[in-house]
Amino acid sequence: MGFSSISFAQYLQKSSYPIARDESLKILFYTSCKAIAMKGGTERATVSVASALSSRYGHECYSAYSIEDSAPKELCFAGELMVDGHLKTAASQIASFVQDRRVDVVVSQGSFELVIALRKAGLPRCTKLVLAHHFEPGWEVHFGDLRTCLSQLGSASGTGKVKPAVKVLCYPIYKARYTRRLRGDYQAAYMAADAVVLLSEGFSEGYKAFGGLEDVEKFRFIPNPLSCEEYLDPAAYCEKKKIALIVARLEDTPKKISLALKAWEAVKSDPVSEGWTLRIVGHGRDESRYKRLAARMRLPDVDFVGRRDPIGGGGDYCIASLFLMTSASEGWGLTLTEAQQFGAVPVAFDSYASLREIITDGENGRYVPFADVSAYAKAVLELMEDAGMRQEMALYAIESSKRFSWGAIAEKWQALLEELGSL
Repeated sequence: MGFSSISFAQYLQKSSYPIARDESLKILFYTSCKAIAMKGGTERATVSVASALSSRYGHECYSAYSIEDSAPKELCFAGELMVDGHLKTAASQIASFVQDRRVDVVVSQGSFELVIALRKAGLPRCTKLVLAHHFEPGWEVHFGDLRTCLSQLGSASGTGKVKPAVKVLCYPIYKARYTRRLRGDYQAAYMAADAVVLLSEGFSEGYKAFGGLEDVEKFRFIPNPLSCEEYLDPAAYCEKKKIALIVARLEDTPKKISLALKAWEAVKSDPVSEGWTLRIVGHGRDESRYKRLAARMRLPDVDFVGRRDPIGGGGDYCIASLFLMTSASEGWGLTLTEAQQFGAVPVAFDSYASLREIITDGENGRYVPFADVSAYAKAVLELMEDAGMRQEMALYAIESSKRFSWGAIAEKWQALLEELGSL
């Protein structure tokens, strides 16, 4: 990484001082993809947080990103900055923007490398730096798995094939080095940041262990907010249909839709499931694979509808009665809270720490041990069979989801901003 942990820590200790206190702050959010409401979970959450902080507290929010996108700027941002894909150049561009606009706080949404690079690029020490971690600690190791490397090789051309080819040919060495570097980034980013925001207190020990940390004083715990400030009217529950809904990126490493299809096979073997349909919203590299699997298994009543917005009046969440999640890991599981706010009762695997902050089993949803397809199918069938229980849980889910409203989460971010001002 170019520096020792000791010297870097000493640098931080000598050069840190508080942000200037004012009624409003200038906050820059960095996301690798452009922060727009129709993107994935991290981008949607960024827009929600920025919207709440700007509208409720008068903060001036900015967006920085590195992947080009022609979508218009979200109204919650006073300005935006597209930066170079090269990390060192991007850090220099952001540091210059911060200095020119007198930005008070930079929030890096998930990028360890950027946090480290910004300190090395000379980010003003009066600017507070927050790392918001959006994955289960250590899950990023899977981004360097063999399947990903093969995919990179297949999509490259010409001389661009050299690097991914070396990764594939020397995969055990590459994987060991990648994991070691990632652990170092966890540690170095923690040291460089003024605060590290985790989505759940349950992730604290995982981050500490993976990054080899002893100090955990910088951890703060703020869940992601809902994607919108809209809830199903309980009176409209009668319009629900016999639809079990999946909304996900169709990539099997994290989302495990293959397990959902296996569970659906067991569900449809029971007469209780008569008239029920599985609707799958989303796209991704494994979409064709899933369709082939469903065809090979001869699964009845499965509808792949592609990518579309499931939120809002008449959307998929509104008409679905059940919501199925089979992820091996999530940072937060934003689609779970989206399903709850529109009265689609979720069934999930108990596979990540933040899940239990969203679902209270038997009250606003169900969860079963990870990969236990039989238990999963049983939970789904019980909800299909008992319409009264399903409605009761749906109505409670709507109310419980309000814990994650824009206002509730904005209060937590505002408290952190005030704390940073007194550090």
